[in-house]
Amino acid sequence: MALSLPTVRQLEILLALARTQNFSRAAEAMGMSQSALSQAIAQMEFVLDVKLVNRTRRSVSLTRAGEILVQKAEAIIRDLQTAVRNARDEADPNQGRVVLACLSSVLLRLLPPVIREFRKRWPEATLVIREEDPELCIRQVKAEMADLAICMMMSPEPAVEFEPLLEDRFRFVCNRSHPLAGRSQVEWSELAHYDFVGMQHWSKIKEITDSGLQGSPSRRRAVYEVSRVPTVISIVEEADVVSAIPALVLSHPSIQNRIHHGAIGSPTISRRIGVVIRRNAPLSATADAFCKLLRANLSHSSLFSFPDIRPPES
Repeated sequence: MALSLPTVRQLEILLALARTQNFSRAAEAMGMSQSALSQAIAQMEFVLDVKLVNRTRRSVSLTRAGEILVQKAEAIIRDLQTAVRNARDEADPNQGRVVLACLSSVLLRLLPPVIREFRKRWPEATLVIREEDPELCIRQVKAEMADLAICMMMSPEPAVEFEPLLEDRFRFVCNRSHPLAGRSQVEWSELAHYDFVGMQHWSKIKEITDSGLQGSPSRRRAVYEVSRVPTVISIVEEADVVSAIPALVLSHPSIQNRIHHGAIGSPTISRRIGVVIRRNAPLSATADAFCKLLRANLSHSSLFSFPDIRPPES
């Protein structure tokens, strides 16, 4: 047999009566007549089949059952009010919070105009951006530590969905006095003849560049193994070494005059960067608004005019 439950309104009336210990003052607090309040209490007692209030001409007091119900009702109403506020916040991008994990190249090249527009439209929203490597980006989304990530995915993950935003190819880099500085394109096999700046063993970029250099019999060991792409740029600028870097990184204006870069021929190696979200978990209003703004910004971005950066293939 189903248990009969009071309505939220009835609980609020009982709480008002418990606070005031007076039908008249409780009715005034609830914005209703005294007779309507008395009738609501009587109806609740009938539904619950238990006496909640002791009534005399001069006083009102709760029964033991009424006291127990009031103790629980206070917590119920408080939790319900919090839930309603949270639901409203989720429905209003300006009141919510979004946590984004992303690659350093994304942080530098894709996000600045999106962040500016986001702050302009929703100034009260909280935006948290974490610079991470691809594996940690995806791990944070899976662990619900981030609402979404913008990174590359090397292989499918059953717990997340991946929506590609752009594709960029790897380009070779060297300083302007290097023997390759006059070349607009080289092959991976040619890079194997020069000292190479690589990434550390855990880096996804190392995994990609190793696949390009694989099978080159004259490949030298990397002179440097670093953890961040900006460090690669700095070393290449100062030393007679080469490296291979995603085009998105090279598209930053601050890099254009520092080093020489060009296309890499066979094999052509590219990566796809996209949005990662948890599978079957809808985004909050704030996170969804950020994603829509990101897509809109990319749709007319000048990035796609840079060599080796293009929209993802459908």
